[in-house]
Amino acid sequence: MYCMNNSFGEHLDLNQLIGLFDKDKDPANRFQTINSFARHLMPEWFLPMLNDTARNLYYSKMLEHSVKDKVVVDLGSGTGMWSIEALARGARFVYVVEKNPILIQYLQLIFKDYPVKVIAKAFDELSPADFDHGQPEALVHEIFSNTGLGEGVIPAFQKVSKLFPDNSITLFPRYFWFEARVLKDKPFELSETEKIHLKDNADAYYELVHSLGIRDWGSLKDVNFKDKEVVNVMFLDLKKIEQNKNYELLPIPIDVTPGYVYRVYLSFKFSTELEGPYFDTLFEENHWGGFIVEFYASTKLPASRKFLKMKLNDNQLIEHPRLEDTLN
Repeated sequence: MYCMNNSFGEHLDLNQLIGLFDKDKDPANRFQTINSFARHLMPEWFLPMLNDTARNLYYSKMLEHSVKDKVVVDLGSGTGMWSIEALARGARFVYVVEKNPILIQYLQLIFKDYPVKVIAKAFDELSPADFDHGQPEALVHEIFSNTGLGEGVIPAFQKVSKLFPDNSITLFPRYFWFEARVLKDKPFELSETEKIHLKDNADAYYELVHSLGIRDWGSLKDVNFKDKEVVNVMFLDLKKIEQNKNYELLPIPIDVTPGYVYRVYLSFKFSTELEGPYFDTLFEENHWGGFIVEFYASTKLPASRKFLKMKLNDNQLIEHPRLEDTLN
């Protein structure tokens, strides 16, 4: 038995990893194994993503028939989950890029007997010389956080595009959408505290909830989205990201009736192909990501059209949403 001590005083038993790279192993079992093994190294907030079964299986499906005999880059590898999946799917060689010193030690250990090079750098420190075991042909990146688009995706892909200007690398995933669905709920019974608040803010909209990282979207199974318009508020082709561009979400139009509660469900979906198949976080079971803005429209306000506006701030969605009267 070989054990590794980490800074948290935990012991990692490599015997747990026997058969991990088996091509015939159920990918769900691979994820469960690596989660059990690596969870000791990760901050607590990272664990729901490691156990996001729906998202993990979708990534596995993206890689299944696309990386065989290819040289793959796992950018921001973390636990090495996608590097392991790429190897299990027949990748010829994998570059594992990670900057965290604890994770680097762990990655060097688990990949020591495999065709892998661990590059101990941040993405903005990479150079073509780091890729000395063959030209990368595919890149997989954990670009989606619980709030949608995150993990520094825009500068990361800008850097990669400069390293490999021939644009020949397949991205997993490549296309990204951020979508909104607006639901008008029944009139809301305000608490005494809320009534006091509104007494001083009767001419304003009172934002009740601004929620991130909603597991299973709360009671989403009881929410009826039938015939609800889908508003696309962002689309990105990750191979065509522009340098130094300020990406913002498009405004979401909402026809507001005074005295009602409104919930705006925002989901992100992604794919390697423009026409799908997609992973849509709003409808995937056991997915941890989600974003909801909920607000109450004061009875003192006239019925009107408002525009919900949000910004992409430093690649992390989202700056606090705001309701405005105009598109400008």
